[in-house]
Amino acid sequence: MPRLHDKLIGASLTAIKMGAALLTKAKQWGEREQSLAVQIDTSAERVNQLVIDLLDLARCNLGLGITVQRQDIDLTSLCARVVQEVCFAHPQINVVFERTDALPASVDPLRMSQVISNLMVNAIRHGDIERPIRVGATCVENMAVIEVHNWGKPISADQITYLFDPEARLTRASRADGAESQGLGLGLFIAKEITASHAGSIHVVSSPEQGTTFRVSFPRQPTI
Repeated sequence: MPRLHDKLIGASLTAIKMGAALLTKAKQWGEREQSLAVQIDTSAERVNQLVIDLLDLARCNLGLGITVQRQDIDLTSLCARVVQEVCFAHPQINVVFERTDALPASVDPLRMSQVISNLMVNAIRHGDIERPIRVGATCVENMAVIEVHNWGKPISADQITYLFDPEARLTRASRADGAESQGLGLGLFIAKEITASHAGSIHVVSSPEQGTTFRVSFPRQPTI
């Protein structure tokens, strides 16, 4: 069923995006109409990502997990590219990328890009916009480590226990009288599941003095 929905919804969104692309190139349209076409394309892309996240959630709930297709890549270059893409989409933010030497690793580049992007978007939403977001990649022995740090309201130890659980977050949000909903946290859930598919884990460290750091760690090469 998830595959069927994936094809049907994906085809519809592709048609919308293609139509929007054609409108942006149409010479008879004015600046206002072309701007609307760009907004349509952007909205379609957001819906597409939401559909992908929901389908991933459904697969995980069915016990299927997230399938990864590993390639030998330079993790440092991958991080740099994702940082550039996120900064382009969010020009208001300040990101410090702590570049290191080449970091060879066997990962699914598309899925690992999603992990980094999701963690950066989470930092943008919950961090202090006046202070920089820090992104870095390094290795500790045979483990690759990616860190995304932000300054914002600290995450309590109790919150960390359900931070990656969309159902628990929804339950707590519904019980919170008058509390502002912070979303289901699908991005964090997907990031955790992708990392788990790489035989890794995500740990969170948060305090008023040190800020909040999401640390992703996984073997640079798959275990046999």
